Amino acid sequence: MKRLDACLLLVLASLFAGCASMSPRMAAAEAQPTTSDVAGMPSVRMLVWEASLTLEVRSIQTAAERIHGVTKAQGGHLDASSSGQSPWGDAGAKSAAFTIRVPFPVLRDTIAQLKPLGRVVHEEVSSKDVTAACIDMQAQFQNKTVLRDRLKLLLAKAESVQDVLAIEKELARVQTEIDSLDGRLKGLKDKVGMATLEVYLSRKKILGPLGYVYKGISWTVAKLFVLRR
Repeated sequence: MKRLDACLLLVLASLFAGCASMSPRMAAAEAQPTTSDVAGMPSVRMLVWEASLTLEVRSIQTAAERIHGVTKAQGGHLDASSSGQSPWGDAGAKSAAFTIRVPFPVLRDTIAQLKPLGRVVHEEVSSKDVTAACIDMQAQFQNKTVLRDRLKLLLAKAESVQDVLAIEKELARVQTEIDSLDGRLKGLKDKVGMATLEVYLSRKKILGPLGYVYKGISWTVAKLFVLRR
């Protein structure tokens, strides 16, 4: 058992010594994603694009159908949607929200196609550079993979049941970390490749006869106090 502990310490020490001996530039260069990496990350700057668009429309249903059509035509998909009913009991939804994913190169074009649906209340587009985070995760992934492979070699040479159990426990822990990193890298890759667009719709108010009367009276009363600002 003491021999096993010594072997494990040697494996960990050699792994961390190798990481420490690399300069920051060399470490970044080795961890730079390439098309042959496990996670398949491209060797370019990686940006996560997000946008939001708030529109006031005459018909929620008509606008929703258009959103579905544009999203599909752009090679995207609908992630989530919700709608709010009018408290007055009239037909149709009062508001709706959509989370859509489209390839990032067509994000601005998608927004341009949706803006004519109604009056633009708010529009925002932003990006976040996740290159450094990806390189860091990929470096961790590679180091954990090296550690796992060395533990497998130790397991093949283990002689006692105690040694086998100890190595298998450590191997399971390392494999769990590898799986977690792999999942995070794949999730990051998906966010980089597909931009997220939040679309919020609100139904335009249509005044009735008394509504127009009230609006006219309000305007007249206001002018009695202030003619022009």
